[in-house]
Amino acid sequence: MCASNGRANPSSHPADIGVSFTGVAGPGGQDGHPAGTVWLAISTKTETTAHLYHFNGDRQSNRERAVKQAFWLLNQRFS
Repeated sequence: MCASNGRANPSSHPADIGVSFTGVAGPGGQDGHPAGTVWLAISTKTETTAHLYHFNGDRQSNRERAVKQAFWLLNQRFS
């Protein structure tokens, strides 16, 4: 799901790069997934990569860590 969100129709979202997140920030688990489970996808016009993470903080820190991880991945990919 996360990867397909990142590959949205280019005509409706004319961007060179797409980033999408899904998961369970917390405080509790959901549908058998523990809090801190986050999928992160990065898409370009030619490729999509999805990454699974398990963070161990509270709701706010899990959200912040997911965003920081996205920026780190973008920096690694495009630097």
